[in-house]
Amino acid sequence: MNRKSIFSCLALLLTTSFLASCVSTNQKVVFSSNWQADNTVQQNTLTESLEYEVTFEKATSMQKDYTLDYQNGKYTTTLTTEQLDGRTIYSYETKLTIDVVYTFGQESATFNDVVSSLVKFEKADKALRPISSHKEVFSHSPENGGTALKDCYRFMNYTVDITYNEDYSGETVITAKENEENVESKYSFEMDTKKFTCLDNEQLLFALRGMNPTLSTSAKFNVYSPFVQASQSVKTTFEAEKAIDFSFTKNGVAVKDTIQYYPVSIVLNEKNSGSTQTAWIAKNTNIQSNTYRNVVLKLETPIYYSLGSLVYTLKSANFAN
Repeated sequence: MNRKSIFSCLALLLTTSFLASCVSTNQKVVFSSNWQADNTVQQNTLTESLEYEVTFEKATSMQKDYTLDYQNGKYTTTLTTEQLDGRTIYSYETKLTIDVVYTFGQESATFNDVVSSLVKFEKADKALRPISSHKEVFSHSPENGGTALKDCYRFMNYTVDITYNEDYSGETVITAKENEENVESKYSFEMDTKKFTCLDNEQLLFALRGMNPTLSTSAKFNVYSPFVQASQSVKTTFEAEKAIDFSFTKNGVAVKDTIQYYPVSIVLNEKNSGSTQTAWIAKNTNIQSNTYRNVVLKLETPIYYSLGSLVYTLKSANFAN
């Protein structure tokens, strides 16, 4: 697997968070429950569902032997609460469905890609500590190309299951489906918790909503990558506040408003950092009456080999109280 598949919360790369810390040896993030209308109260029961349209922005010039297109993209997220050993935890489910079309000469092929995840984690007062993570990938990712249509993409069909202990040690099970057989690999791991907040990759985008850019504009996270069998550092940077005229359906009612937001860059904090994702996070204008719940309004995710970007745009939201 490509080491940057840490960002695959979305079909072919992605994937989901961050901020607030003091400038010291300990640079851990302090999260707030900004997905609630009032983040000063810890709710034990809530449900939120979001739906995004996913479109493809092609690069101005594709320097490949083939052409690539994405169609009918849809991304959904569902946040709920549940009880575990007498305490309330979060359950966060995502699903991306999208059609990908490869054309090589006179030949073309269309695939129905699906990427889904389910991650469970603690509430904001416990730093969103991950408990478990499950991900399923059925996708056809771009390759460098070659002499035939089959050389233009790489088929991936696998699941990843991660369990975390309270000390951030844990176990990963990767099950790859090859030639109609399941090939299973197991790994144990330990995460360094001394300096930075530790998260699961599948909760990254959600965690962005819990951050406060007035405390810090930049933060780093340790995220365990099962494909390199180690933690990787992810850097997030909140840029200057902006405003946009934005339309979507909020709790069943059509809304058109000028919404203040922060563009947030997300990138591996390593020598070979790869591409940068950008998320637009709605600003919290009132901690006890947070209209737009720090929701991700838009997400831009670059495609491999500079072929373009997938753009996720919020279309409907059923927010929790």
